[in-house]
Amino acid sequence: MRHRVPPKHDRKFPRGWFDLFYGKGGIKPVLAGVLLVVLTVVSVLGYQKAARFDREGEMVKATIVRMWIDQDDDGDTYHARFRYVIKGRAYEGRKNVGSKYYRQASVGDIREVRYLPSDPGTFEYYVGEARDNAFFWQMAAGGAGVLALGLMYWIGRRVNRAVLARDRGYLAVATVQSITERKNSGKLTGRGYMRFKTEDGITGETMDRAIGELRRIGKGAKINVYVRNGHAVWEGDVGPRDLDPSRLPKVDR
Repeated sequence: MRHRVPPKHDRKFPRGWFDLFYGKGGIKPVLAGVLLVVLTVVSVLGYQKAARFDREGEMVKATIVRMWIDQDDDGDTYHARFRYVIKGRAYEGRKNVGSKYYRQASVGDIREVRYLPSDPGTFEYYVGEARDNAFFWQMAAGGAGVLALGLMYWIGRRVNRAVLARDRGYLAVATVQSITERKNSGKLTGRGYMRFKTEDGITGETMDRAIGELRRIGKGAKINVYVRNGHAVWEGDVGPRDLDPSRLPKVDR
């Protein structure tokens, strides 16, 4: 087994944990965390609105003046427009309604809605709509939180495995088996990855980078990798092992 070949990268130092975390997609749990915060705020505001309806909401008869369906790849969305009069003034508002409600209603029907006297243009097309909406956003926020934690664990585990392979594994030489450019919605993205195989049969895959850079390395090229517990990482992804003399154990000469 060959121990080292000329490197096919320009990294001079070990890559830090957080740098690797970001490189392996660490922005995804961050975005999921931001989404968690936004959805939590939406949910809290929704519960506050529901509490206002419970405190001061009043019922009024409204006329359904229009009904329609929006259709797309995600399915059908049902809409109804309501008109009601408060103290001689007419108000109109659109609501997304359930499919059952839509099937049972018709234009011209009179339905009771609940409105806010302090803000007459704000209404629920059924009692409890605001609370149900707040609960939906609460569940969505919980889903975003679970997603953020799951991504952090999954990406962090991959980073830990890569760092351990570099710092505690053995150096090996691998051959580039293939170079693949990634696609998004069928279109090439300009970024890709290499698959490689070591001389003792262990396979691995590099992190994404510019496809032109990978093609300059070329299929069949020899690259340096680190291997630990059957997992191999390219030196170009994690950087060379730290060979600072102060970190090496002292031995008798």
